[in-house]
Amino acid sequence: MRQLFTLMMLPGLMFSQNAMFIPFGQTRSDVLAHLSTRDYARHAAAETDTLINPVSARQTVQYFFRRDVLYAIEDARTFPTAKEAQKAVESCLAYMGRADLKVKSLEDLDGAAHYGSVEEDRVVELIVRYGRRKGEPSLVRLSARSRLYGPRMDTEALAERLNHRN
Repeated sequence: MRQLFTLMMLPGLMFSQNAMFIPFGQTRSDVLAHLSTRDYARHAAAETDTLINPVSARQTVQYFFRRDVLYAIEDARTFPTAKEAQKAVESCLAYMGRADLKVKSLEDLDGAAHYGSVEEDRVVELIVRYGRRKGEPSLVRLSARSRLYGPRMDTEALAERLNHRN
């Protein structure tokens, strides 16, 4: 299966295909085994099919499962300033363009910028919430969802919105 993300450099920070990103279709025990070979903290969310990997105070990676199969991964990072967050957004959008993904902008929802792209086997989504007040951090969430595994209704609804977006 194709890699989820390729290396994307950010000033002092990276969103990347690295040890935290695992191909879709893996079982929960496969993911746990992989994470245990790394020095990552990980927590199973109570009564859900989610593993949470708090990488640092500013970064969390979540793994989502359905029927014990990995179907989505989300990398969420906070930035102290909107300027730093914008650099991350530009890097993510440049990556999406380099990977020949057709990036489409969706409506801003409640102050969040929303971008996405659709491939044959996945939907990639970038959501950005800029801090509105001085000192309020900005949040950048980069996620990928499998179109082959997991709950397809929400994934296909997003894919449909993106496919019909000009």
